[in-house]
Amino acid sequence: MKHYETLRESYRPENVGVPTRILMIGESRPANGTFFYTADSNLFRYTNQAFAEAYGNVGSGTVFLKWFQQNGF
Repeated sequence: MKHYETLRESYRPENVGVPTRILMIGESRPANGTFFYTADSNLFRYTNQAFAEAYGNVGSGTVFLKWFQQNGF
């Protein structure tokens, strides 16, 4: 469990507010072992797809997660 919290914290914006534009809050890690920040959950997959449609090529996997963080989400 600590691994997941450490991973989640690594992508948390330093300051919620400016420059963070949107804070997205998801449910706890699913029981089946998938997780947004390991890029293997439905939440990750559909979020990535929606952002790609809205913003163009935003990468996948950790590339998307870093883009997501660096762009204030």
